Amino acid sequence: MKCAAFSWLGEWGVRKIERGHFEKKITFSTPDRDSNLNLPVIGSLVYWERSVLDHETTEAMLVALLSGCVLAVLVGRGYAYSRGAPDQVCQSMTPLHQGAPPQTPGTSPFLVTPALLQAGQGSPLKLMVSSPSELTFAGFFLQARDPRDPLEPLGTFTTVPGFAQAINCASGIRNAVTHVNSTGKKSLQFEWEPPADYEGPIQFNATFVQDYSTFWVGVLSDKVEVAKRSVNNPAQSTGISTTRAPKTSTVPAYVPEVEVKAAATDDPIYSGCGSTKSCFGAPDQCLDTKSCTAVTTVQVEGDRYTFEVKGKGAGYAAVALSEDSKMGDDSVMECARDSVQNRPANVYLSYNTGKTNARSSRREYARMKKCGETAGVAFHDVIYEASSDGYILSEIVTFASVSKLLLRLHGAFMIAAWIGAASVGILLARYFKQTWVGKPFCGKDQWFAWHRILMLLVWSLTITAFVLIFVELKSWSSEDNPHAILGTVTTLLAFFQPIGALFRPHPGSRRRPIFNWLHWLLGNMAHILAIVTIFFAIELSKAQLPEWTTWILVVYVAFHVAMHFVLSVVGCASERTTSSRVNSFPMSDRTSSRSPLNDADRRTDAPLSCFRKLLLALYLVVIIVLTVVLILVVVLAPIEETWEKFRGT
Repeated sequence: MKCAAFSWLGEWGVRKIERGHFEKKITFSTPDRDSNLNLPVIGSLVYWERSVLDHETTEAMLVALLSGCVLAVLVGRGYAYSRGAPDQVCQSMTPLHQGAPPQTPGTSPFLVTPALLQAGQGSPLKLMVSSPSELTFAGFFLQARDPRDPLEPLGTFTTVPGFAQAINCASGIRNAVTHVNSTGKKSLQFEWEPPADYEGPIQFNATFVQDYSTFWVGVLSDKVEVAKRSVNNPAQSTGISTTRAPKTSTVPAYVPEVEVKAAATDDPIYSGCGSTKSCFGAPDQCLDTKSCTAVTTVQVEGDRYTFEVKGKGAGYAAVALSEDSKMGDDSVMECARDSVQNRPANVYLSYNTGKTNARSSRREYARMKKCGETAGVAFHDVIYEASSDGYILSEIVTFASVSKLLLRLHGAFMIAAWIGAASVGILLARYFKQTWVGKPFCGKDQWFAWHRILMLLVWSLTITAFVLIFVELKSWSSEDNPHAILGTVTTLLAFFQPIGALFRPHPGSRRRPIFNWLHWLLGNMAHILAIVTIFFAIELSKAQLPEWTTWILVVYVAFHVAMHFVLSVVGCASERTTSSRVNSFPMSDRTSSRSPLNDADRRTDAPLSCFRKLLLALYLVVIIVLTVVLILVVVLAPIEETWEKFRGT
């Protein structure tokens, strides 16, 4: 997708179609002809296609990790029908909130956005209900209807995420979706399938409830045209899709890689970068290879500034002029793919408040609306880049992306701490107290010495990573993801754990068992929360992690649990071969009357110690490999693009 953006006066320029891209060019002039627009500007480039991993999938991956844990039940504020809309409102879609009239639909801050405006009969269509602002909706009700006969819901919702449920309205099956609780929601993605025999327009009709007295009924999406299914049906390609080509046993319907690279090298958008015009591309350093996923250029001709924006096959591309690297108080130029094939891009000028993009209705921008009102702009989860510094627009520069070093270090440190050091440290303390007996390290039993070293490493890496992410973001994360709050709780537990260890009672004290239990409980809570937090990090757009990262974590969890099980069995077998009990989970000190080990037992390794050492060696190798792989995926993100660059060199 390629388009060039705009003129403050709406002055049209060149329009053409390229294979695989579409382009519009509009120039823009300063209102004051004596002005050089000498404003410090940071360009933010946004490129969007799909949600990386739906929330429901991540939760399913955590079932094994959370098995056996008892979680506190949080009691929240109640709303009428907090578990979803009742079936008696299937037609009216109006909440039964007495004394509370609905708001005007046009004022709704919440949106219903289909991925495409064309769909094939019986072919799934992705759509999203979302809040482009910081507001959340407690409840919603969504149907697809024929705008010519808008009383009966159509089609079937085939994929429904967490926090939502499909219900049956009238004689249909799963033809409406609603919430399951009143928890605040910012965005949910669905998959809807039109009837196999239906042909014509449909429109998604939604009700959003913010609170008991504030709700909107009749919030409509853009119309979607359902056509007869064909081999080249454009509905098979969705704006909410993966950037990687699907695996297929047939010949792929795209240009071979060699041809694509050759075309990119000769792309005129890169001509003059750094000499006659300023350029900014994503990912970083893509301007050198002329292979940007999204790129924008600025050319100055007197008092006229011509912007070009291009994205490869995207739902939309946009560039913002800002005084900082954050979203908010920005002038935004949007280039959105038209839903009809072989039509030029739709170009808009809007203003981003940090919560939503408000399209301009001022007279001088009116001519741009000749492009049409269809908008594909939504959440940017493929590429989002900000330039590293502010620049004067009249200067000719090659923009550099803002450094993600602190973000990458945060992720690497947390993985090294909790996947690597914490896992090994906990294993040593739990199963190796009666191993390497009589071979102290630094005057301490080996298990204790290494446990202390590893846990201090966990403490240091966690605190450092926690500080780094706040230095990077300079505020609380705005993403609707529990990663931030879970990470904060984990950091607090990790911070106080070694401090509590300083107050360890004497081994003979009657308070020692209480300390041991608390130390064990807090340590394991911190470890479990840390792993859950890392799972949620995969969903973060800033992380740029591939979906298969989840499976690496699943392998880690399965291996970690399996090794604990095997070592527990080995511990039980060891107890049976000795006259004294060797407890793998000692909650009281070994010198107490409940653990009557004799002096001979204390001076020798417990039975099966060689087998335990072999298992430890295997555990170390696997954990180190998994930790290194995860760190590389985080540091080199997006890893697939980095790998392609490496292969191309």
